[in-house]
Amino acid sequence: IYKGGLEDGHQTALHRAAVVGNRDAISALIHGGCALDLQDKEGNTALHEVSWHGFSSCVKLLVKAGANVQVKNKAGNTPLHLACQNGHSQTARILLQGGALPASKNNAGDTCLHIAARYNHLAMIKILLGSFCSVTEKNQIGDTALHVAAALNHKKTVNLLLEAGADANIRNNTGHTALDKAQDNNNRDLAILLAKSNQLEHVFRREYHLHERGSPSQRVIHSSSSSQEEEETPGKAYQLYTLYRDKDGQIKQAPANDCHCKPLIKTLENKLKATKMEMRSEMHTVQEEMNCRLGRIEQKNKHQIKVLEKLMQERVSAETMECHYQINQRATLERMEDERKQVAATNAVKNWCMSKIQDLEVRMPAETQFYKPLRSPSVDHSLVDSDPEGLPLLSLISEESSSSLATYVNVTASSSLSTSSKRYNDSDTEPVPSLAWKHSRHLKDRIKTHHAQTQQSNTMKTLEVFSQRPMEATFTQERANLHAMEVTQRFFETVSTQLERWYERKLQEEQKVAEQKAMQDRASLLEKINTLEEELQKLRTNTNINF
Repeated sequence: IYKGGLEDGHQTALHRAAVVGNRDAISALIHGGCALDLQDKEGNTALHEVSWHGFSSCVKLLVKAGANVQVKNKAGNTPLHLACQNGHSQTARILLQGGALPASKNNAGDTCLHIAARYNHLAMIKILLGSFCSVTEKNQIGDTALHVAAALNHKKTVNLLLEAGADANIRNNTGHTALDKAQDNNNRDLAILLAKSNQLEHVFRREYHLHERGSPSQRVIHSSSSSQEEEETPGKAYQLYTLYRDKDGQIKQAPANDCHCKPLIKTLENKLKATKMEMRSEMHTVQEEMNCRLGRIEQKNKHQIKVLEKLMQERVSAETMECHYQINQRATLERMEDERKQVAATNAVKNWCMSKIQDLEVRMPAETQFYKPLRSPSVDHSLVDSDPEGLPLLSLISEESSSSLATYVNVTASSSLSTSSKRYNDSDTEPVPSLAWKHSRHLKDRIKTHHAQTQQSNTMKTLEVFSQRPMEATFTQERANLHAMEVTQRFFETVSTQLERWYERKLQEEQKVAEQKAMQDRASLLEKINTLEEELQKLRTNTNINF
């Protein structure tokens, strides 16, 4: 019967307040002059909604405000139909007091008594019967309320209708009585109850018919031996009167055919029309005022939203710039720290190399005869055996060795050590460290001079390692000296190459660490920006909801 679907375009604020039973909102809307009888898509008014849900206080408020209790929705149901369907007895009482007609029919021809009997609401049936509702009304298929209750096996409802005077012999459009309905649905107890009621009704009607035709002082005497003679008595005339309340509030009696309140009704109708026109004008005035206020509030809200958006954008941009500045500053500090570490490491390595070189210079004797150099693969063994003083200071142990200088420094002959110790004891005029320093200095100068000469010309020239060597050095000895110089140069080149690679690895590691920190700072910055955007979105949403 009722569909409670909600459509935003067809419901007013009064409909929404009625659906949830908000009495304060309904009262405020009524005092504001809203229309009470506007219908939604299904044809329901606010009174339909509160009657369906059983909000009796809201029903009372709307009835007192003058809501139409006879308005029907698209299914033809009045608010009383909906209250009877859901069994809201208090709501039904208020609607009946407000002037609702229980005999009103919907599109299916059902009265309120039909609906109450269908849903077996006994309290509702008693209320309707107390308001003199007809028990013989039929719907479109010819069923009375008794037919409906008998078909659904509502025994208590059937008993209540029979006590109220429902006729069990009434037939519907198909020719079926309530007893036939009960028998078709195999309702044995209900069929027995209806059969007994038919018998009692038949006896009651027969006695009532005889009492109506006879005189109160005479009795009907049947005689089998003599013929019946009926004495006719004159019938009595009855006049139906009704009670009404006059203008002064006094109760008076008048014939039922005449109505003495027509002038009062016309006066009341005129007052109602005037009041309606006045209320409409007030409603239009209030509506215009509300529209103006809403327009001002909307403009104010839009301005506030724009101001908040600007503030949020400025805040986001300021925090973004601050984060970028902090990231750049931190990256700069880390880069400077890395550079300082690299410089410190470079200085440490240089100091270490210089200390090693100084140690070599200190340990190196003034004359080459104190050390026995290792033989180089490029030097002939016969030359080494014949003239050991003609060999270079540096020599290779093998072709794969890259540390010939260190090997030479650590390798000394036992015989030369003893000889050097003896010479050191014999010589008191000149100390060994000064001789070693002069000898190493002279060696470095000779190597630098030879390197410059080899770059200027491609021709090979002889290099004298010691000034004491005779000028008749052979080609093989010069070749050995050059080989020793190349080994020394390769050693220092290898050391410098390893240092450069170590610098590069350290630089790459520091760059990776700086990039990771920059990415972390960027992620935190993006997270802050997202948080600010979410706050801005929430602020916009709250502003729209408040509007």
